[in-house]
Parts: sequence; structure tokens; C-alpha cells
Amino acid sequence: EATTDPRLSKSPTAPRGVQVERRYNLKASESELFRLLVVRESATSRLLCRYLSSHSGSDVDSALCSLCHSSKLDVQAFLQEKRQYVTEGILRIQDGYGDSKEPSISPEAVHALLGKELTTEQRLKLSSTAIDAVIKGDDESPDKRDEKSSEDKTEKTEKTEKEAPEMPETTT
Repeated sequence: EATTDPRLSKSPTAPRGVQVERRYNLKASESELFRLLVVRESATSRLLCRYLSSHSGSDVDSALCSLCHSSKLDVQAFLQEKRQYVTEGILRIQDGYGDSKEPSISPEAVHALLGKELTTEQRLKLSSTAIDAVIKGDDESPDKRDEKSSEDKTEKTEKTEKEAPEMPETTT
């Protein structure tokens, strides 16, 4: 965990998962929950699958809390149905027993985050989502867009000044 930020800062582009987390404005605890759900959906090791399934069951909130070192309040906030990733269908929430909710990441989202080739149907399901924007390379925050826009304007102004013919000064 301590090496994550320095490694990301040296990388020319952040991994897709990190870009998606930034687009959703996830807090650190929410990012951990999101990553756990992606790992759980994409796990292929029998040992890891067995371990993750042993930590699920009737009290999913407690399992997520213990695996991600999050509070129940963090988990409940992460699972709110009004959150963008839920309304986009990236995070699916099935009702369990009582108040329990079983979250999972959609298969299309997992495929995209792992960098797998997507079918047309999968691309359609992800269209107009944060993941779709990241795949298309549109990972510019508003601040970066503003910086780029002002840089473009400066370059255009400099170019126009260079290309414009000099006008002789006239005196009256």
C-alpha cells in the first residue's frame, strides 16, 4: 500500500481501474471495496475463490468490512443505489436475507477493467459509463481540460502572431 502512490506517479498513465475510481470520485475506503469486488469477480485461483467465498454469506457488510478494513458506514455509503456506478449498472446489488445486500461488479465491467477484448454487446452495455469514457481515452479531469484548453489558446495566439504579416506603423 505504501508503494502504490509513488508507483502510480511514475507511470505515464494510470491503470484503468484507478482511472475509473477517479471518475467516480471514490474515497480510499470505497476504492478498496471496488477493487475487492473486481478481484472477487475475476478470481481464478481455487484458494482465493474459497477464501473470498468463506468471507461472504449472510452478513456481507461484515465480510467487506473485514477484508477492506472499512467501517459499516463506509460499506453502506458505497452501496447506496443513487451512486453513479450503481445507476450505470457497473455495481449490481442483489437483496439478500433481511437487510443484507450482495454487491457484485458486472461481467462487462470486469472484462473492461482487465483489458480483455469486449464484444459489441458488452460495449453497448458499458456505453455512457465512466468505464466507457476511460476505454475511449477520455481520462481528463475538468482541471486538466481547462489547462489543456488554455495551453491550446496560448499556442494558437502565438501561432497567429507569428503568421500574421507585420503591419507598417503609420503616423499622422
